[in-house]
Amino acid sequence: MNQNNKRYSQKTGMAPGTLVYTGRYTELNAGLTRLEYHAGNVEVTKNATLAEAFAPPPEGRNIWVHVAGLSDISMIEEAGARFGIHRLLLEDILNVNQQPKVEDQGNHVFVTLKLISFEQISNSLRLEHVSIIIGPSYIISFREKPGDWVDYISERLISVPKLRERGTDYLLYLICDRIVDQYFLVLESFENELDSIEEALLRHPEKFRAERLILLRKDFSGMRRQVAPLLEEFRKLAAGNVSLIRESMHIYMHDVYDHLLQVTHTMENFRETYSSLLDFYVSQSDLRMNQIMKRLTVVATVFMPLGFIAGFYGMNFNHMPELRTTWGYPAVIGLMVVTTIGMLWWLKWGKFRKP
Repeated sequence: MNQNNKRYSQKTGMAPGTLVYTGRYTELNAGLTRLEYHAGNVEVTKNATLAEAFAPPPEGRNIWVHVAGLSDISMIEEAGARFGIHRLLLEDILNVNQQPKVEDQGNHVFVTLKLISFEQISNSLRLEHVSIIIGPSYIISFREKPGDWVDYISERLISVPKLRERGTDYLLYLICDRIVDQYFLVLESFENELDSIEEALLRHPEKFRAERLILLRKDFSGMRRQVAPLLEEFRKLAAGNVSLIRESMHIYMHDVYDHLLQVTHTMENFRETYSSLLDFYVSQSDLRMNQIMKRLTVVATVFMPLGFIAGFYGMNFNHMPELRTTWGYPAVIGLMVVTTIGMLWWLKWGKFRKP
């Protein structure tokens, strides 16, 4: 059982809305960043206090509050109190096992999904829980550990002043687009791993370890479980079925949806490749087993007449003239050698080889 599941089991029997962080980054201190912008300016406050970060947005301005780290429950509760976020949504923010979804709450929209990365050193998949609350003039994002989102988005807003005229739904698009773009990097790592496995199977199938296929299938299935639900959820955003997403933003949400569709199709192709590699591995294993059984059969066939000869002359009857002659022992050894050569010749070139 992994650590997430162990911590998730602590919630069993608790009342709905009980706030428990079920992730593994419990030692990280939560950090707050507030980005405030309007058509004329962008202000970024890093390492903000609770009062600074959760202050109401001024008239005519939009704010983005970014929470990096979910171990501080009191901070999450404060965000919920300041912006009117229901405790059940706060529970979903802290529950890293929550499936991706989009919920329209009327006065705000809740989006949760996974940031996925592939660690080359450990050759394994890493999932990070991300939640986003978007309101008319504010957006709050929650993730399990620090990242470069604030620098990336603030640079976009500073370098392209026209983007400051857009609402918070555009920031939602920027965050989701960056997360989905990360999926393509993971797919590239999957492709490299599949190529490596294919080369290893073709070059040295007898040395290949099946653990690589098993671990890859585990990571691949984990990513599919997180990406598949997003298709339908972003279809809602692209179709205009969610409040607070302006009509002008539908094309941007459709762009994210198209990327998710491409990711899904690529994963289907990878699944077929994986199935082919698994079938090839099984067939190679069966072939090696058949070759081993064939060698054992040859050895057993050769030793059958030798065992008969040894058993026949090992009966120790009193009246066996061959046992009392000086040439008896070398004659039996010679008979065994001739029998062995004859059996090997018959197995290799005799009727045994003919259909």
